[in-house]
Formats: sequence, structure tokens, C-alpha cells
Amino acid sequence: MENKSFEPNLEVRYTNYLRHEFSSGSGAQIVPEAESADLVLSGQILSVSLPTLSFSQTTTLESRAEVFVMVQVEETRTKRLVWAQTAKGASEFYVTSDLQFNRVLQNRALEQAGRFIAEDLASRFLLQLELGQLAKQPARPASDNTNTNIK
Repeated sequence: MENKSFEPNLEVRYTNYLRHEFSSGSGAQIVPEAESADLVLSGQILSVSLPTLSFSQTTTLESRAEVFVMVQVEETRTKRLVWAQTAKGASEFYVTSDLQFNRVLQNRALEQAGRFIAEDLASRFLLQLELGQLAKQPARPASDNTNTNIK
């Protein structure tokens, strides 16, 4: 995953969430090198937002972490796009008067949003695979150089 958001260090965590879910949830086998893969998954973390859900006159009481990602799957040999999807993950958290603890809560919400996204994308991919829809070519989104290899 390539991180295009202003939230630092999400790319490694989100890549690991996707690898885990695609290997366990979609039946895909993750391989170390692109040459031995049939398909390559790549993607981008497009944005992270933290809207306020509830507040008092002077204080935010509850926020939500919202993350938007875009992924695509290409055939290794032909570089043909076989699947592309955008997804949104969200998780709420309470805001306290302790700034350090708030950051911990925010990080947990971002982690949970990433796990939701990975689960959603893996199940969508499996559904498309089972329906035989991967052969159809969708419109091509912007490309990226960071890949996860799928066999």
C-alpha cells in the first residue's frame, strides 16, 4: 500500500492487514516474489479523516476515524487490470482530556478501520473470483508501485 494520506506509518500496517485477510479470507496464496505470482495486488491509502461526532460547548467528546483506500489486482504477465475497488473503513472513539491517551484511542480506531477494510476487500475479491467476474476488465484507476503478490 502506498500512503497518500497525512497520517504517518499506515502503509505497513494496512499492507499486513490485507496480506492476512487475502491469505485467510479469500483463499489467495501470498508469495514473496512477483514473478511467481499469478496476480499482483497494489493500492493506495487515499485519505484519513477524523470528524467530530459529538461535542459540548468547548470539548469534542467523540470522534470517528475514517479511512479511504483504493486497491487493484493485475495479472502478472500481461499487466491487465482484472479487479479494482475502493473501500472505506471507520471506527469511533471517545475523546478524553489526556492527549496521549487520545492518540492511543485514535491509533486503535485507525487499526480497526484498516482491519474492516481488509476484511471487506478480501470478501469482495473472493466473491468476484467465485462468480468468475475477474475476467471482465474494469476502468483502470491510477497505478502505484507498491505491490502484494497473490498466487
